[in-house]
Amino acid sequence: MSPTFEEIAAEALGLPREAREHLASLLVESLRDELDLMSPDYCEMLRRLAEIHAGTAEMIDREEFMQEVQRDAGPLWPPGS
Repeated sequence: MSPTFEEIAAEALGLPREAREHLASLLVESLRDELDLMSPDYCEMLRRLAEIHAGTAEMIDREEFMQEVQRDAGPLWPPGS
């Protein structure tokens, strides 16, 4: 049986930072033909990846990220609630 998305994501998030950076780059590259290369979202993604590769990005773990999402989204999080 194939692993679920959640299993793959959990395993990927458990990788060392350098491996996660490499995986992120591979995933972005795999979408290149499908992305609007001039969209603000794509430009922001490239800016953030450049910060990660330069070592200037502040990296946070999933738990801290989810706390920020819940704080910023307030009653809108989780979706459907």
